[in-house]
Amino acid sequence: MVWKMLKDPSNPKFISRIHGNGRVHIPAELRRRWRVKDGDLVVWSLVDHEARVYPGVVEKKEEGA
Repeated sequence: MVWKMLKDPSNPKFISRIHGNGRVHIPAELRRRWRVKDGDLVVWSLVDHEARVYPGVVEKKEEGA
């Protein structure tokens, strides 16, 4: 899988696809807290050198797709 990141120039938020075993590793504890899985797209921003994930998921990966 390829790491994908989109940035809107008018908004400092990013949309990223989560990968558990790719270039980006997000601990399982954080995934459970954010209620996201591999392949989901989430909205986040970098604040004071810390990634903040916003509530909700932009797109959920379809089960069995």
